[in-house]
Amino acid sequence: MQRRLLVDRAAFFMVCPLISTFLLTDADRSRERGPMDTYLVFLGDAVQGSSEPTSAGLRKTLEYIGCSSIRVSSSMRDAVFQGDNPNKKMLEAQIHHELKYVAKTEAEVIVVSGREFDGLAASHPLEDDGPPDTLYVTILAFDPAPLDVDTLLHTMNGVDEHDVRGRVVYSRYGKGYGSSRRSNEFIAKLLGVPAITRPWGDIQDLLGLCETGAPILPGR
Repeated sequence: MQRRLLVDRAAFFMVCPLISTFLLTDADRSRERGPMDTYLVFLGDAVQGSSEPTSAGLRKTLEYIGCSSIRVSSSMRDAVFQGDNPNKKMLEAQIHHELKYVAKTEAEVIVVSGREFDGLAASHPLEDDGPPDTLYVTILAFDPAPLDVDTLLHTMNGVDEHDVRGRVVYSRYGKGYGSSRRSNEFIAKLLGVPAITRPWGDIQDLLGLCETGAPILPGR
């Protein structure tokens, strides 16, 4: 009898930590994870044969990997969220994997911090050269090589303009993006960097999305 009591007590103390885990509140889990930072995720075009991104699929993916305060854009290709993982490349890999196997969507994924986005969305260096609907922003996965940047700038034809700043290409398409051959694919191939292009208006809408939810935190 005494031996059985000892075994039961040992089993109780082994189970206690598991019970306490289930009883944790969201606030308790948040404290365990540490401070949350604001990030934005951008999705490229879906590869042939995979499903187009949906708001529900993107939200489910971000929730699954532990993100919170999720706000998905009207285009369903971008979202603002908060997370505790400062490794943006790991976040990109996680989002890409879950989108592919949970939402059946395979697309390029680029994550930027709230601080990075706040800087790139502050102003468009070519905004004085044409109407707002000719302005675009291409976000790069990483900084391109200087020689590749020079090549891109030397291909400007007097109709389309580019201004490269770090991992962001600001563009003005004189006759509209749709009529230009200098597309997202063109920029990505020339710079040798994965890229995702958005109209300047979409970038400003995302900035508003950041401001209507939780404030932009410092980011890394």
